[in-house]
Amino acid sequence: MTPSREDPIRVDFRFQASSWLGRSRTLRGGMLGHDVAKLDVPPPNPGALSPPHRALRAGIDLPWMKSTRRGHVPIALGHPAVERGAMFELKLLGGATVHDKAGTLSGPASHRHSLALLSLLSCAPDLTLSRGKLTGFLWPGSAERVARNRLNTGVHRLRKALGGDVLLSVGGGLRLNARRIRSDVGQFRVALEAGESEAAVALYAGPFLDGFWLRDSPEFEQWAERERDRLRRGYREALEALAMGAEERKEAMLAVRWWRERAREDPHDARVTIRLMNALAAAGNRAEALRVGQEHLEAFEAEFEAEPSARVRALTREFQGEASGPGGDRLSIAVLPFESLGVDQPSTLAEGLHHDLLTRLSSVTALSVTSRTSVLRYRGTSVPLPEIAGALGVGTIVEGAVQQVGDRVRLNIQVIDARSDGHRWADTFDRELTTENLFEIQSELAETIAQRLRAELTPHERARMTRGAPTGSLEAYRHQQEGRLRLDKRTDDGMRRAVRHFRRAIAEDPDYALAWVGLADALTLRYEYGYAGADETFPEATSAVERALALDPELAAAHASRALMHEARHEGPPAIHGYARAVELEPSHADAHNWMSWTYQLLGRGEAALECSLRAVQLNPLAPEVVGNLAATRLVTGDPETALREARRAHRLQPDETSAAFYEAHAQLALGEPDEARKLLEGLLVPWAGSGPLLALAMIHATSDSKPEARSLFGRLAEAGDTFGVGMVHATLGERERAFAALERVERWAYWPTLAMHFHYRDMLGDFCEDARFRAVLERVRRHWGLNPDGSFPA
Repeated sequence: MTPSREDPIRVDFRFQASSWLGRSRTLRGGMLGHDVAKLDVPPPNPGALSPPHRALRAGIDLPWMKSTRRGHVPIALGHPAVERGAMFELKLLGGATVHDKAGTLSGPASHRHSLALLSLLSCAPDLTLSRGKLTGFLWPGSAERVARNRLNTGVHRLRKALGGDVLLSVGGGLRLNARRIRSDVGQFRVALEAGESEAAVALYAGPFLDGFWLRDSPEFEQWAERERDRLRRGYREALEALAMGAEERKEAMLAVRWWRERAREDPHDARVTIRLMNALAAAGNRAEALRVGQEHLEAFEAEFEAEPSARVRALTREFQGEASGPGGDRLSIAVLPFESLGVDQPSTLAEGLHHDLLTRLSSVTALSVTSRTSVLRYRGTSVPLPEIAGALGVGTIVEGAVQQVGDRVRLNIQVIDARSDGHRWADTFDRELTTENLFEIQSELAETIAQRLRAELTPHERARMTRGAPTGSLEAYRHQQEGRLRLDKRTDDGMRRAVRHFRRAIAEDPDYALAWVGLADALTLRYEYGYAGADETFPEATSAVERALALDPELAAAHASRALMHEARHEGPPAIHGYARAVELEPSHADAHNWMSWTYQLLGRGEAALECSLRAVQLNPLAPEVVGNLAATRLVTGDPETALREARRAHRLQPDETSAAFYEAHAQLALGEPDEARKLLEGLLVPWAGSGPLLALAMIHATSDSKPEARSLFGRLAEAGDTFGVGMVHATLGERERAFAALERVERWAYWPTLAMHFHYRDMLGDFCEDARFRAVLERVRRHWGLNPDGSFPA
């Protein structure tokens, strides 16, 4: 019988533990609160300890196990005998500090020799070192008696500051009490040994003892450098394990993220550069792969004045040949809006043919296809084609004209080399106007363009590109295209009209998967933009997207639509998986890349967000929403200068887009220009951010000499029921207890509060973010968005 949590269990054990505890001792088991079963524990082999036993020895908790020091017996997560964890935390990765629940400690715990002592013990076997070794590291130039006195004095002060049992006397040495203090180094090492690579990477905040030094102690510096190298190697190995795992799972964007982080660790490593370039190519971003190769070659030659890797040079030339061989950047392509001959306004037929051709070409991994949103800016333009190509970053332009005469349709098409403005290929399609013929034209046209550009197609891509008509009803097709045109306006009226058109398309053909996707998107975006509530939109949207996927399981738009719904419901991991599947099926799906970037930000993963955002901007360089999102990702990855430029560019693309001004204000804040930020924030309304502009204003005033104004804005936040904003202003004013009382009352973590908890206002909040209670709130945010408390994805 399996005991319940209430049933007492007796754990009896005996073994000699001389190798662990420094002297021979027989440990006897006792009550752990239960009394039903017995457990015999064999003596552990100190040379081959399992990760749980190593965790126990270091006093460390892994996500999947808990343990007790009572005989070093692993106990299941949640068991009543599990210890509550250390009172203090020793952070040695990226610096050297000691923390308690209130934040970073000052006084004796912050003295250099105290931190050096703690770091030596935290890295020692069994967390124990002899006093002789300690004095040899800490005071190598002092007489033994003087060094021993200094050590004793330092230990006394630490015990007085942290508690008498933080440092234990063991024979002739000292041991760090893992029940009272635990280190990030110990957690990092155990995570590595357990194969928890993502947890290890998350723990690695920077080089070991970064910026820390001990005067007149070369022995300590040499030891620290050895440990630093050892830990750095472990970090690099963890990154490579994550990257290769992502490659095996065909998660191209995730592989790029991990290889890019690995390349940052050693930008001159040719092997890693090649892996990153190949990962970028697999993700469909060959232009970025080329840039990475060129940067590596230039940096290597400049720094070492030596010949760089021949393999990197060869791969760079290969990508360069694809980009700038005969015909220019032929694999990057923009399909300009089709002209409607004989009518004043663009016809639904022309719009539909244009949209569907883009979709089919976007399914080819070898092509980089500019999004429809960016090319629509050139409808009816007289701008020369080379100038358009330069603005869109492409080497190939496709133009077309559609004419409908009675029951026949004619499509004139030409493919143009953007660099020379010369024709690569042209043709005319003249068919009877039926849905079957329309989709046959699209299939033939897409396949021919790919062939003319010498783009390699996998059998799966060829099958997707040439599949038959998704509907047999011309009327359903017209309503579906009209719905998409209305939806693109992103207005309440446009979305309402789009819903009606999609419903009519479904009425004409209940098996039209794209119409079901359109209906799901229109309903979900009405909720996202604040035009309708969840109860009004989610039930029908859910049914619609599930119906679409049942009709066509490999429809990229359907996977992106379902992911968007997951994100709207604050279900982060399923949203990421859905977007990744959409991108796998349609590598040039700009919206999926952009939405995935946004979701990664909400999950606290800035670097992954930036990767997706860069790809989205490459595919859709003139879309204000996409450029604005790039500004956001630059902010969260610590690049406010670039964020400022991108926010201003988004504003130029669409002057009435308030998100751009919001990001510009936060870039100014990060650059130390609160007055400029304040000017941008005053009177600003950003619907998705709620009280975000008001909160930022209040925090600016709270950190200046305008405390009364901060109190006034605080009152407005309180009246609006913004509990998060109330807590943040309390924190900025130094009212810590009130701040945490408010933050603990937040029930739903909306977009801006989530982003602020992960990334923003750190300079204003100071050591408030180091308080253990802040980390507890952040864990709640992660759980709210479907993550594990440590920020990792659930298994």
